[in-house]
Amino acid sequence: QVDQHADLWVHSLSAAYARALLAVLGDPSRVDLADLWARRGSRLYLGSDASLEYLLVCMRAVQELGCVMTDGRVQEAALAEQLAAVGLTTGARLSDTDVGIIRCIRQGLSTRETAIELGVSGRTVESHLTRLYEKFGAKNRVELANLTRHI
Repeated sequence: QVDQHADLWVHSLSAAYARALLAVLGDPSRVDLADLWARRGSRLYLGSDASLEYLLVCMRAVQELGCVMTDGRVQEAALAEQLAAVGLTTGARLSDTDVGIIRCIRQGLSTRETAIELGVSGRTVESHLTRLYEKFGAKNRVELANLTRHI
């Protein structure tokens, strides 16, 4: 019933304000909710703890760029779910840092850039990379990126 009311509300809002930007504040760890709201037409999904200033900056960016934006924590949670679905041969779990490093490697960031992005030391990045290579059977960053590209 809640879903029907939300769908009706979004449809009514879209009909009345065709150029309106729908932004949703929700639980950043709930990938399913972010996906649901995106299907409903939301162009911005942020964690409910987002500040008003951050919300306004993101709304302006979405409007100006004509894109869809999702809280980075939702993206991290989605990547973690996808990696878990693939099933690591060792049965090992991935930490939040592991997931962040995989995301950065897939973006082509260096160790230094990854460390800055994640707020950790370069040595921490290298240590996690070594364990990720073992978990995925990769020999280097390129293989790690390739092994996770379908995710």
